[in-house]
Amino acid sequence: ASFDAVVCRNVLSNLVDPERALRQWRRVIKPGGVLMYFDSGWWHYLYDDALDSLRRAYYGTGSSSTFSELEAIAPDLPLSREVRPAWDRAFLSSLGMDVVAACDVSAQVWTEEERLRYSFAPQFMVAARVPASDSAVQ
Repeated sequence: ASFDAVVCRNVLSNLVDPERALRQWRRVIKPGGVLMYFDSGWWHYLYDDALDSLRRAYYGTGSSSTFSELEAIAPDLPLSREVRPAWDRAFLSSLGMDVVAACDVSAQVWTEEERLRYSFAPQFMVAARVPASDSAVQ
């Protein structure tokens, strides 16, 4: 309980244990503090044919060797199968956090070209607050 806020971008979808990361972030945020992150269901196309069709049509096979390396391990990453940000909202709520927002922000952060290119994995924002009256560190 020592930070007012934790902010990150495109981290959780690539973690082996995202639940542990969220628990730790929740633990270090002061009562009344905020967790805010941007992410995407980057690898969900591996489990959704419609999303995979969008990826193949507009994104192709990736843009870097890093993408290829991540894609190779993505089936073993737990959030690859999850529908997000619905999963995020539910998990953060289970930690006793008040989820203030969990919404698609693609139109606000990407150009029209990027929205088309990344249509298989819309960018979302999650903002969650530790209740001000919270005294328990999880």
